Amino acid sequence: PLAVAVLNASAEEGAASLLWPVLRETFGRGGAACRPLIAEEGLSECFVDPALRLLGDRIRFNKRLRALGLEPGRVVSLDFGGEAIELGPEDRVILSVPPQAAAGLVEGIVTPRGSRAIVNGHFRLDQGRRTMSYLGLAGGLAQWLFVRHDVASVTVSAADGLMDDAAEDRARPLWPEVAFALDLGDAPLPAYRIVKDRGGSFGQAPANARARPGVRTPWNNLYLAEDWTATRLPATLAGAVSSGWAAADAVLAFAAAGAGGGDRSSVLGRLADIIGGSAEGDAGLAELAAIDGALKSLGVSEAQAVFEPAIVRGLEYYTGAVFEAELLLETTDEKGHPVRF
Repeated sequence: PLAVAVLNASAEEGAASLLWPVLRETFGRGGAACRPLIAEEGLSECFVDPALRLLGDRIRFNKRLRALGLEPGRVVSLDFGGEAIELGPEDRVILSVPPQAAAGLVEGIVTPRGSRAIVNGHFRLDQGRRTMSYLGLAGGLAQWLFVRHDVASVTVSAADGLMDDAAEDRARPLWPEVAFALDLGDAPLPAYRIVKDRGGSFGQAPANARARPGVRTPWNNLYLAEDWTATRLPATLAGAVSSGWAAADAVLAFAAAGAGGGDRSSVLGRLADIIGGSAEGDAGLAELAAIDGALKSLGVSEAQAVFEPAIVRGLEYYTGAVFEAELLLETTDEKGHPVRF
């Protein structure tokens, strides 16, 4: 039952490598770690509404991403079907879409294949319960029970065999499980709603666990974030949040690579950790290493020349390293006014 509840897959099908992190981070850390965090009012109030307030009018609704404009090493545009957004040299793209959509948008990307269904049943309770309840269920159809105010909700994982059932055929066997768990006796079936999700999660078998891509891609300004990426967690809300943090960290790491101090070789080492492994990234690192070698042979000290990844110029005509020099001698223009370069 635990494998089904955690992996949305049977114990025979699910990948042990995805179940183990959950066991380690809960049972392995003691009772306090086994107390889950639950959104008191709902996921919209907890995550979506605050995000909308933060983003304001910068978010676009009903705009499906149709294609990415891909050039060697970089995404240059976003095509929303009738509207194209050109990306500037400092723009970054975090792609957070289902695996099938990602495979259609990003050439050559490997993603998990197939999915497993989830069924949710929601039942109206006669008397409102102001305190929220959260229970794991065993020995029946459902694995999870949530109660918020006057609605009891149950989740049935690995529910592919239930997709074609009528709503009433699902509600009738689920309601006795709810009534028993909440000590409601033989209360009759109340108003209900059955929600079926054929793509509840990617199929979390070993082959798919190995197919999860990392956050970085061969395009240096394109990053992946979703619960199907290589988060080391199953396809859960925690995994999705973890992938978002990883993508944000990767975006910020490139600009921050020059802020960690040290010599030019140290900066190259930090950049290699971020962009190394892609053809474009390796070519850029080789060019910078050659520049570093030339500077050293000319006797240019580390204090006189530094590598600063945060400097970006228009990629339409700057196709390699950008050199910026600051003249420290006093200089005047034709009118005798001091000029600083």
